Amino acid sequence: MEENLENELSNRRGAPRLSRTLDIRYVRQGGGIQAGQAVNISQSGARLILDDAAENAELTVEFEGKIAVLARTVWRQPLSGGRQIVGVVFEGFHWGQKVALDNYLFQLESQAA
Repeated sequence: MEENLENELSNRRGAPRLSRTLDIRYVRQGGGIQAGQAVNISQSGARLILDDAAENAELTVEFEGKIAVLARTVWRQPLSGGRQIVGVVFEGFHWGQKVALDNYLFQLESQAA
């Protein structure tokens, strides 16, 4: 499935991405906590598979219970079963979150080596 999605969607992110399937939890404003997956992640954003098709463009995403970031949806594509794949850009970083994200990405990259 991931290969087909990678082939269908062009590279829309400027930062190098790390292809890794990660469990996420996410919350939209006024909504409850939901589960999903990240297909890839970079310093500037991620490609996510979400279990709902809500149109709300802002969400908070938590990656493996280790780091949470505010994200804004920049594109979406429906999938079967009411799910969707979305591209998000991370926003509202303060310096500490940027460092934490960089460290998290470094750890993921180290695990792959």
